[in-house]
Amino acid sequence: MSDVSAVPGRNATVTAAGVLTVVWGCWHVILGVWTVLIAVGWLAKANSEPWWPVLTFFGLLPLIAIVIATGFVLYGLLGLFAGVGVIRRRRWARIVTGVIAGLALFLGVLTIIVPSDQSIGGLDLVTTSIQILYGAFTVLVLATRGAEFSRGVAAPNELLITHPKA
Repeated sequence: MSDVSAVPGRNATVTAAGVLTVVWGCWHVILGVWTVLIAVGWLAKANSEPWWPVLTFFGLLPLIAIVIATGFVLYGLLGLFAGVGVIRRRRWARIVTGVIAGLALFLGVLTIIVPSDQSIGGLDLVTTSIQILYGAFTVLVLATRGAEFSRGVAAPNELLITHPKA
């Protein structure tokens, strides 16, 4: 089986895992920012409507949404940086991306197996499937292609500076 890659010595599946992680991170940043904007609008409306403070539990629900959305933004930024690191074959990025993809896989499977009073609809099934496929693909690639991340690293004895004897 031949390895097709744009850069000699680099596996295309590892690059694909990095690109998917960048897209995954961007999606979470967009989702988080969008949720923050909606929650801020919800807070602004709470001051103008007489019953709105009661409906929002006196502003507590929008604040909870902002905190959760901020978590999504931070998770997305971490994924964005880790994906770029995987593309550049950084060791730390392999670990961080493995955690991100493992979490995506775990939450996707959990969404399907945990009983709910509602059945999974069409859009939920599609997004959950994407989440599981991303997580499984990325974890598998990072687990099987670990050697990609150890190239160009000097052995400890090569770091010593030796002076030639005169």
